[in-house]
Amino acid sequence: MSPPVNIVQKVVSEDKDLQDNDLRDFTDAFISKLPEEDIDNIHTSDLASIIKKHWALKRSHAKKRFKIDISSYKPSSGSNGRIKTAVDIVAPDMAFSINSVSAEITRKGFKIEHFYHPRVQTKDDVQGEKENKTRSGFSHMHIVLNQHLNKRQSTQLQKALEDVLNDVQLANQDWPKMLKFVEGAMQELRKNSKVCPAQTLEEYNDFLNYMYNDNFTLLGT
Repeated sequence: MSPPVNIVQKVVSEDKDLQDNDLRDFTDAFISKLPEEDIDNIHTSDLASIIKKHWALKRSHAKKRFKIDISSYKPSSGSNGRIKTAVDIVAPDMAFSINSVSAEITRKGFKIEHFYHPRVQTKDDVQGEKENKTRSGFSHMHIVLNQHLNKRQSTQLQKALEDVLNDVQLANQDWPKMLKFVEGAMQELRKNSKVCPAQTLEEYNDFLNYMYNDNFTLLGT
């Protein structure tokens, strides 16, 4: 899906750096993955700053790792001059990451005011996916808390989110292995078709199929 041309033009006009070819491609991809209601809630100057920050985080993050930045944030409009806290995260596209990050912030007692989380694939990402035959793209999270965290709170939250995303990465690494285990179990069931009642085998097979078809979270081998 292509982003609204007028929105992109407004955002790019806020910062000339966004006119760079690679960064412009990233800007188009980022905005195209934001729901319209999210775009309506962000001032164009704020959106330009968010995109530029996420571009820098993406370029600086280690391969297959994530990058977290927690900083003071003062929106251009709608905050009554209050300084808040922004949590910006760039991570390889992984299952469970958005819900896990949201749950950890809530568990820490912080209230999320806005949570934008486009999955961004640039032209280079798509090309790399074709060449390496692996899933590409990045999950970009921009989270605005309704309060300003002090240095100690920011450090503690950063450590907590790093631990959560490490766990998410481990879960995602084990997921394909667990699916193979389920496939193996279904094959073993077919081998035992002569020694087990047909109705029982069918029930077992239905349950394994249910798990295999993304209805069950497989977290470890």
